[in-house]
Amino acid sequence: MSVSLNTYDGMSKYIMTLYGGLEMRMLKSLSHKFASIGVDGQMATLSAVSPSLAATEAATAIVEIREKRQRYIQKCLEKAYRESLAASIADISSKIEKDAESPKESMIRESIGDIIGETEYYIGDSELTLQNLFTVLAVDYSRERDSEALQSKLNALADTGFRFTPMGSDHLHNIATYAELVSLTALENAVTQAFFDAMNVNSYDLALITGHSYGCPICRAWSDVVISISGNTHGYPSYAEAASAGCFHPRCQHHLELYREGFGDEEILKNPRPVMKPDKRFSTQMKQRRAESEIRRWKRRAAVALDPLSLSTAESYVRYYQAQVRELLRHESGTDLSRKMWREGSKM
Repeated sequence: MSVSLNTYDGMSKYIMTLYGGLEMRMLKSLSHKFASIGVDGQMATLSAVSPSLAATEAATAIVEIREKRQRYIQKCLEKAYRESLAASIADISSKIEKDAESPKESMIRESIGDIIGETEYYIGDSELTLQNLFTVLAVDYSRERDSEALQSKLNALADTGFRFTPMGSDHLHNIATYAELVSLTALENAVTQAFFDAMNVNSYDLALITGHSYGCPICRAWSDVVISISGNTHGYPSYAEAASAGCFHPRCQHHLELYREGFGDEEILKNPRPVMKPDKRFSTQMKQRRAESEIRRWKRRAAVALDPLSLSTAESYVRYYQAQVRELLRHESGTDLSRKMWREGSKM
């Protein structure tokens, strides 16, 4: 059970670019509505923005990207499922030394359809929430008559981007990073479900977690552990336990493969290791992610700048954090860490 890291990167790049671009477009739309601020800092008289006009503007922007997103995600999820299924069938066949049974096409289509449907449900809800939020903010900001107060409001919005509390969550999420999270979770689910379907149709329940020995400390703790997919095989932790502990997160590079008791001489564990401190590579990667987040934040600040000083300040911070990323990666030459410009947000 595996999918190339490039598949995950491709999904991240497409979704982040799509929704990051949408967010920048909406931020610029808000700031352009109030571009009539005079150099003396006094607001010109502005008519209130019509709620229906703001809603239509947001809806139009969302509709323009929805079809692209749906088509791309469906293609990626089906490809990931079928690749994982083929790898899983091959793994089982090699271990039982005969051709393993493959799920019927109707079962395959049902599994893929369920994952696509759930993904559409959550991202579709976030788009509707974004449309409503944009409408409320556009009307609220149009009532502000003090230029400094308005810039402060726009800066606060730029610092977080458009955030909302998704269904089933207690935390606020940024629209672009949330869309990426949902998409990558769906990709991981497609890979895992294909393995489960292959195991179920061949009546096997035990799986060995294999894969990388670096990166996420939680994932490393679960390497070489045998788990029960259903949770019904006594003496082994369940897949649900591993997942709830943090294993199999989006972009997780662990593999699952068939395990048969009494076959093979591999060293296996029946319980996870203690979670160790993050290694240097993982720590550097987290620092890179934080710097990328800051670059996106200051690019959003530049998008809502209402005067030359605010714009210049934002651009300076963008350059500062970009230099920080370059310096971080300079010390990690020879690793698989690299600069990903698409994670640094849309062009200003």
